[in-house]
Amino acid sequence: MGSLPQGRLTAAELSLGRAILEALPAFGSSSTPTAVALVDGRILLVNDACVRLTGYARDELLGVPAMSLVTPRLVPGTVALRDRILAEAGGGEGSPDETYHTTQVLATRSGREIVVRASITLLRSRDGTPRAFLNRLVEVTHEDRQLAPWTQRLGEADAELLASALAQLPAFDHLPEPSTIVSAQGLLLQVNRAFEAAFGWTNSDVVGIPAADLLASDQRTWAEQRLEAIVAAELLPTPSQPRIRHRDGHSVTVTATSIPVRTPDGTTRYIIGTLIPT
Repeated sequence: MGSLPQGRLTAAELSLGRAILEALPAFGSSSTPTAVALVDGRILLVNDACVRLTGYARDELLGVPAMSLVTPRLVPGTVALRDRILAEAGGGEGSPDETYHTTQVLATRSGREIVVRASITLLRSRDGTPRAFLNRLVEVTHEDRQLAPWTQRLGEADAELLASALAQLPAFDHLPEPSTIVSAQGLLLQVNRAFEAAFGWTNSDVVGIPAADLLASDQRTWAEQRLEAIVAAELLPTPSQPRIRHRDGHSVTVTATSIPVRTPDGTTRYIIGTLIPT
C-alpha cells in the first residue's frame, strides 16, 4: 500500500482554489481525472475521477507534492518539464494559458503503477502571472504494448541524465527539426514533436529502447559502431544518411547530424541528433 507525506495548504491557497472552481464549474463533475497543482507542485484540487484513479482520498492528496505520485525513476524528468513550462511562460496581461502534453507513470494507493497521458495547462492570474497547473489525465496502461519499454528501461540514472539535458535545452520539444536525445550507451531518452510528426513514433513508443532499433536492419551494426566512435571522440560527428523506420513500416532516408555533449574532462554525456528527411 502506498503512503503520501502530510499535505498543507495556506488560507490564501485555499482561496485560490475556490476562485479556480468558480472559473471551472464543470471541474468536480468531469469524468476525466483532473487535478490542479500550485506552481511549486503541491496539489490544490482534485475531482472525484482523480480520486478514483489514484485510490487516495481527497484529504490525502490535497497539499501533497504531486511528485509523490510519480514513480521515482521519472521524477527528475517531470521536475524538468515543470521548470521548462514555467521558464517558457513569460508573463504579462493577456498572456495565453499554454497546454503541454506528456506521458507519465503514477503509483496508486494500492502500489500499482499506471500509465497516463497528461494534458497540462498553465493557469494565470489576470496580470499574466503563472498561478497553477491544470492536469487532465487519461489512463493508457493497457492501450499500447510499446509503453512497456519506456516504463521499464528508463532507469534512475538515465532519467536524471534526461532531466539535465532538458534543463540545458528548454526548447527541445519545440525545435522545428526532428530531434533526439540519446545516451552515451545508445538509448533513446527523448524525441521531440517534430520527430513524432515525421516518423509516426511517439515518446511512449521509443524512449528507453536502443536508438539503432529505429534504423533499417542492415544499418544497425554500422550505427552502433558509429555511436561508439563518436562517444570515444574517435570520429568527428559529420552528417550521415541513415534510413529511419517509419511506424507504418516504410523507411525514410534522412540527413542525420550528431552533436555530442561532453563534460569538461571530455566524457560524452549524451548526444543530440537531428534527422531531416531528404
